[in-house]
Amino acid sequence: MSILSLIKPLAYLSLPVFVLHTLSQSSPIVRYYVRLGVYISSLGLCSAWGAFISIPMSLIGRRFDINWVVARSFYLIAGKALGITIEVEGEEYLDTCPAIYLGNHQSMLDILYLGRVLPRRMSIMAKKELQWTPLLGQFMALSGAVFVDRGNNAAAIRSLAAAGETIRARHTSLWMFPEGTRSMRPYHDMKPFKKELLEAV
Repeated sequence: MSILSLIKPLAYLSLPVFVLHTLSQSSPIVRYYVRLGVYISSLGLCSAWGAFISIPMSLIGRRFDINWVVARSFYLIAGKALGITIEVEGEEYLDTCPAIYLGNHQSMLDILYLGRVLPRRMSIMAKKELQWTPLLGQFMALSGAVFVDRGNNAAAIRSLAAAGETIRARHTSLWMFPEGTRSMRPYHDMKPFKKELLEAV
C-alpha cells in the first residue's frame, strides 16, 4: 500500500472541514450551525458507542456504569471539539451513593455538563418517548434508565417508586430533570418541578 493511497482519503475529508472552518470564521451564523453540527454528530457517535458497549458491560456486571462511560466520552469529544471546559465546584460530593441528583434543563448544553459531572453507578430518568429513539433508547434501556410517561401521573409515580426501591437495593443513584422539559425562557430560572416527581421523591 503506497503512502499516496493513505493521503488521498485524508485530503478528501480535510477539504470540507477546511471550507467549513473558513466559513465559520467569517459568519457567526455559519459558525453557530457548524458548532451545532459538531455537537449533534458527537452526540450521535456517543449514542452508538453506548449501544455498542451496553451489552458487554451488562454481561460483566457494570450496567450502572454505562452512563458514566458514555457521558465522559461525550464530554471529552464534544468539549474538546468545541473548546468548552466545565469547572465543577463540590465535585467530592458526587461520590455519595445512593442519592438522587437533580439538574436544571435550560438548553442542549445540559447534556454536556451532565457528561462532566455524572458519577458512577447512576441511572437516568427520561421521558418515555426516548425509549424508542434509535441507538439512544437502546443504550438507555440497557443502562437501567427509568422511563416516565409524562402524560400519566399515576404511572409516573409508580415508575419512580419502583426506581427508589431499585436504587436502595442495588446501591445506585438516580439523575433526574425535575422541571420535566427544557424551559426555553429568555431568562435563566427554573420552571416549577413536575408534581409527580415531588410526590414520588
